[in-house]
Amino acid sequence: MRPAQRPMYRIRQFFRHVFAHYSPDDAAFTQSILTQEEFQLFQRLPVFEKRHAVDVAQYLAKFRTDIPAKEFQSLRKAGLLHDIGKVGLPLNPFEKSIFVLLRLFLPKLVLWMARSGKFPKSRIFLFHNEMGAELLEKIGTEKAVVQLIAEYKPGVATQSKLASALEEADEHIA
Repeated sequence: MRPAQRPMYRIRQFFRHVFAHYSPDDAAFTQSILTQEEFQLFQRLPVFEKRHAVDVAQYLAKFRTDIPAKEFQSLRKAGLLHDIGKVGLPLNPFEKSIFVLLRLFLPKLVLWMARSGKFPKSRIFLFHNEMGAELLEKIGTEKAVVQLIAEYKPGVATQSKLASALEEADEHIA
């Protein structure tokens, strides 16, 4: 069972999101990696999404020393920006929890909700990677980062080495 499918993981994640803090040091770390346009977009994320993104990027720096420097720079930036598609219609921790449970128990319903257009937040929840890649492409983010974010789909085994590393970090950070 993937960590994200374990109940205690999700409970811990919920409380981390509710009580999240994004410090000036976190902002400085983020600014040191992102361009000004990317940082401005990043600043539109809710605090709990920013905290999560910083934690993912820092996890990658600490535990993925097996990746060549040039690829690592793209991966770390993707770690910060992997949820950037959520800026269009941010979910709060309660809404996210509902969608997580629905996806776990009624995945076809969540897919129908997202595709029907009647539930825009479900579309953000399921397709934020693709939406984020489009946003980043529009502001000129390097192609490798855009492709990595577009490719990243949690739980999909056919991902590249970098997308798999991003999934590992994303799932490790509750």
